[in-house]
Amino acid sequence: MPSQYGTKDQILAKVNHGAARANSDKLPNGKTVVFCDNLDDCQSAVGDLMAFEEVGMYCEGNLADGRDGHISIINVSSPEGDVYIFDIMKMGRDAFDKGGY
Repeated sequence: MPSQYGTKDQILAKVNHGAARANSDKLPNGKTVVFCDNLDDCQSAVGDLMAFEEVGMYCEGNLADGRDGHISIINVSSPEGDVYIFDIMKMGRDAFDKGGY
């Protein structure tokens, strides 16, 4: 089931202003986009990201409601420019409880 932002391919096509190729996790600039919509992928991505001391993070969702709000998508970038997109709408609370580390 696609998130409110679309399917994996639709989201990847929007990354880098549409420069991503459909059905590909590799951007034309050589950077990788990892789409995590299940716990196995989430745990693997968190393992990758734990190798870095610093990462960039951006959250999307209804954040204005504070504790009553919700997060839909979490985007995390590595210092090398790779992007990890976590579909929290699909994984739910398990992404935080069982998603890794």
